[in-house]
Amino acid sequence: MLNTSSKNWRKGRKYLFKNHVHLVFFTKRRGRVLTTVILSRLENIFQETCQQMKCLLLNFEAKNDYVHLLVDIHQTIAISKLVGKLKEKSSHFLAKEFFLELQDKLIDNHFWSSSYAAVSEGKTSSQDIEFFLEEDLGKN
Repeated sequence: MLNTSSKNWRKGRKYLFKNHVHLVFFTKRRGRVLTTVILSRLENIFQETCQQMKCLLLNFEAKNDYVHLLVDIHQTIAISKLVGKLKEKSSHFLAKEFFLELQDKLIDNHFWSSSYAAVSEGKTSSQDIEFFLEEDLGKN
């Protein structure tokens, strides 16, 4: 059952939402280029980018050839726009900061595969609806 405490919901004057989405990106041709140092920097880049786009990075997991993010996406942001921005900024900064380490490992100078997975999380329960009704966003 979902926890419907207010900390899990994002709220504005006329809206209430909880859009948790799993995102998975692979490195180009599954190249094993993500070292511990690169992963640490990558998590920071993703955190900053999410904040800039009014999103929250809730979880970051990775291996040497992929990343798995759990993101609370703001209601005004399209998933494809967030994915594009995350890949674009991370590619730019990693190429700049780790050029010597990555130059021989990149394929066609690309860091990420063009594909990605996006899967929404959870189910809507009657408790979620009750919480929304209790918030009474229509009162103003």
